[in-house]
Amino acid sequence: MKLRILNQKQKKYLLFFGVSLLSALISLAFFLSYNWEAKLLLHEHMAPIWDGSSEERYAQVSCFLPVDSTLGVEDIYTFREKLNGKLLEISLEAEDGKSLYVDAYSAKSQLTLRNKDRVANVTALGVNEDYFFFHNLLLRSGSYLTSWDVMQDRVVLDENTAWTLFGSFDVAGMEVTIDNRPFVVAGVVKRNSDPASKLAEADSPSIVYVDYSLIQDSAAISCYEIVMPSPLSDYAKATVEELFPLGQSGEIIENSSRFRMDRIAGLFFSQGERMMQHSGIAYPSWENAARYQETKMGWLLLGMFFFALLPASLLVLLLILLYCRLHRYVKQKILERRISA
Repeated sequence: MKLRILNQKQKKYLLFFGVSLLSALISLAFFLSYNWEAKLLLHEHMAPIWDGSSEERYAQVSCFLPVDSTLGVEDIYTFREKLNGKLLEISLEAEDGKSLYVDAYSAKSQLTLRNKDRVANVTALGVNEDYFFFHNLLLRSGSYLTSWDVMQDRVVLDENTAWTLFGSFDVAGMEVTIDNRPFVVAGVVKRNSDPASKLAEADSPSIVYVDYSLIQDSAAISCYEIVMPSPLSDYAKATVEELFPLGQSGEIIENSSRFRMDRIAGLFFSQGERMMQHSGIAYPSWENAARYQETKMGWLLLGMFFFALLPASLLVLLLILLYCRLHRYVKQKILERRISA
């Protein structure tokens, strides 16, 4: 049996096909990494969880207030009333005992917690009860804050704070003191472990979650989040922009679409403009994590398209060659019929 020796031209073709195949596999790896990163931050994907099996389309929207904002709980109540009226105008009304939307607000401050002779100076996040729907942190013990906390005297510790004050994570039901007032530990949560969140939370090594009423005199609401019906594209975002008291320099983001490839591509090529921040917003850690993720995914998207160029060019070339062959074949058949006729 004779071995076929490839000539120089065939070797070049083989090398070209091999490099194209490798490039296609690398592009696929970038694509898979992109989709993995898009799903990594769970707090950006709460609309599908809220709508469940509903046929209604929902969207998640976040509002970020500037540092000089004076937004309070009363403003949130007023917004909810306007929103209910707006949804009623388009014949959207909640069933008995249910709500068409879920929302959360939060503010950031500093507090000192004590347990006997142990002291912890921590970042305090003042939140409402639905905050933990959007930020479903893993519980190490106990429970979250709920609407049943009428006395508003319960707190949730992160694992670092729990360890500092008690030397343990299983401390639900124990007490801490804030400004000489006792508070019951409702639960202990695990900190986010993804790389983006770790970087974003680096300036807050210890965190306590309290009812917003505890810090409302020292910190205005800085973040508002909502999952609501969005029967038309951008309806939710447009409605929030119309009704929410954002002020002149606040920012609204539709989380549901923030990791789409077209949006990531647009952000990637306008990074210089985006870095020039004029709004005076102190973004919360979860938004900083999402913005870091957007930049990371922009590079993944660039890598995916870069390595797709060679196999895409090969595919176009093969289609052109196939077209030329078919064209010659058809032309030859027509000529043969004319001759035989």
